[in-house]
Order: sequence, then C-alpha cells, then structure tokens
Amino acid sequence: MEIATKPLLSLAIRVLLLAMLNGGMANAQQFERREVTIASEGLKLAAWYYTPTNLKPDEKRAAIVMAHGFSGVKEMYLDNFARKFAQAGFVVVVFDYRYFGGSEGEPRGQLLWPEQIQDYRNAMLRVRSSPKRGKSNRTGRTTGRSPCYARWNQRSTAHSVTRRAARPR
Repeated sequence: MEIATKPLLSLAIRVLLLAMLNGGMANAQQFERREVTIASEGLKLAAWYYTPTNLKPDEKRAAIVMAHGFSGVKEMYLDNFARKFAQAGFVVVVFDYRYFGGSEGEPRGQLLWPEQIQDYRNAMLRVRSSPKRGKSNRTGRTTGRSPCYARWNQRSTAHSVTRRAARPR
C-alpha cells in the first residue's frame, strides 16, 4: 500500500466504524440520493449523487467518487458503501463508466482503461464544481487506478479506499 493512501484508508475505516456503531443511523436516512448524469467526452455517464441532509449551502465537505473496477456497474453493491459514507457526512458520487450500465456509449461492454480514467477525472471535476458539495478540494476515490490517475494529473487529491470496508455481511 502506498504511503499516500494510508491516511484516507484510516479515515475511511474510522468513518465506517462510527456509522456502524451509531445504531439508529442505519435506519434513519440522513442523506438524499439523486440520479444525475455526468458529461464525459460527449457521452453521459449515469450516476447517483448523495448529499447529507444537514449540508449547509456554504459548508465545505469532502467528497468520495466511486466506480467499480473494470466492468462492474454501480448497482453491484456500491450503494452499500455510498450510504455509509453519506451517513457519515461525506458527499458521494457513484457512477458507471462509459459503455457500461446506465451510461451511454457503443459498443456496449467495451473496456478501455484510459477512457475509464478520463471518466473518473470528469466525475471528480463535476463534484468539485457542484454547489451541493461546498468548496473543499479533497476528493477521494476507489479502485486501484488512483495511483495511475494521481501521476497523470499531479493536482489530483485522489486516494484509494479499500473496497472491503463496507461489504455487506
């Protein structure tokens, strides 16, 4: 594990433990989920946008952008992660890569990792420019591509978060 990923991983584990220990949190919906689209190189990416209900208009919040590795789609248990992070106060975006799930693009199922990195970049830019997110410049993301993305864009504050932290039991 790279040194840069340890602080975010530690934070993610603490956030998830806090969310699990707060018994009433799982039952009370403390966030809003909207279906949105994200523009990426002329195509529309299908996404879910989670915001905490207590988010004030000028408040700064960290955001987490998530997508499955390679060919998975957002309906494949990413909701479990996003709910926990949103209940803990994060803004969360979960999206499908182009050519997969509810996103546009032909031929369906085409896997080109440079384009998936571009989709992540465009999703992160969308979150940073959203008024529902606030002005924080920290954005987290999942999958093993974050070191590749961080090298590609040195201004990135991307970090990798383990996918096992919110696995349903």
